Amino acid sequence: MLKALYIFVFFYITSSTAQNDTIAVYYDIGKYKLTKQNKTIIQNQLEKLTDSIKYNVQIISSCDFLGSNTQNLELSSKRASIVKDLLFEKNNIIISSITQRGVGELDAGTIKKKSSGIINHRRTMLIFKKQSNYVFDAIASSKPGETFVIKNIVFDPGRHFFKKRSIKVVKKLLNVLKKNPNLKIEISGHVCCGKDPNDTIDAYDKDSETYNLSHNRAKHIYKYLVLKKIDSTRLKYKGYGFRKPLKFPELTAKDKLNNRRVEIKVLSN
Repeated sequence: MLKALYIFVFFYITSSTAQNDTIAVYYDIGKYKLTKQNKTIIQNQLEKLTDSIKYNVQIISSCDFLGSNTQNLELSSKRASIVKDLLFEKNNIIISSITQRGVGELDAGTIKKKSSGIINHRRTMLIFKKQSNYVFDAIASSKPGETFVIKNIVFDPGRHFFKKRSIKVVKKLLNVLKKNPNLKIEISGHVCCGKDPNDTIDAYDKDSETYNLSHNRAKHIYKYLVLKKIDSTRLKYKGYGFRKPLKFPELTAKDKLNNRRVEIKVLSN
């Protein structure tokens, strides 16, 4: 039943987003790292996107029947993460948000199972959708444990109060919570410019004069939502400092920008 649901999800997304730019890359058995050819396919797609439009990108990775359910779920999740990392590395300014999902094994259906597996099921699909409320719609329909990067919540360096232009983004999150009363989330703060991901020290907050910048940024969003009448029991907030960088070491300003972010983790729905 679960496998059938996964294949339905793929069919639904592919059908309902036919007007969007969608590409797929494929893998050898048991592999999750992108080949040079796969990287070229993704790069070519990025170059085709219209500069005047911002896009939300959905990454969905899957496996064939080879391997156990647990192995396939882990492998598909790794495939999705690698692709997300590549998009952050490219830091295309017209990509507004990125969501990722590893769905594990796809149902083989009537396809005859061979030792070579099914290459069409060993894939990652990238769906480039013109910006709307898509990422927030995805949050509303997601499963516990899924994480969404919200790139347009912006802070001044060293401060935990988000800029005025971020309010419209936070309001979209507020509306999702209002429309979905069973939705519970964690607001996750992350900072850049750390020397070691194993270092538990947070960045310095000029406003509070303490070393808990990522914590305070997440808490500030939490307080805004509570002020707007969202039940505090539905919300958690946590600052991760530099413990979960998307890019390390940080070699460029783009690397630092990508690491300095807010994420929303779905706890229950």
